[in-house]
Amino acid sequence: MDFVPVVCVVLGVLILASRGPMLFAPSAYLRFLEELTSTNRRVRGLAVAFTPFAVVLLVLPLGDGIGPGLLRFLGLLWAAVTLWMFAVPGSYRKLVGAVLEAMSSRGDGGIRTVGAVAVVLGLAVIYFGIYVA
Repeated sequence: MDFVPVVCVVLGVLILASRGPMLFAPSAYLRFLEELTSTNRRVRGLAVAFTPFAVVLLVLPLGDGIGPGLLRFLGLLWAAVTLWMFAVPGSYRKLVGAVLEAMSSRGDGGIRTVGAVAVVLGLAVIYFGIYVA
């Protein structure tokens, strides 16, 4: 199996694992995210934890084509966000706080809808990794 399908399947599983709780416990999920990004130290810790994923997407020899190009772009985007989280955690916390506030104003139904869309996206990425790539 090539790198691209493996990376797609792992990325899809990460999407499912990180956004799936929005379907079952939306308010607890928002409280968890708020607590996770409550201090600059925690945001920097998240940045350090996210760094290996960006490095893997940038360093692995994925080949040429649309799929590998998209994964490489995703790695660049992930690296930029990780650098932003580490360098200026206060502005990242403000953005996350605004997004969480907007999501909580939608109610549980809106949060569950976003979770359902994210789960479908994660399943689509896994499907792409298994059958298309």
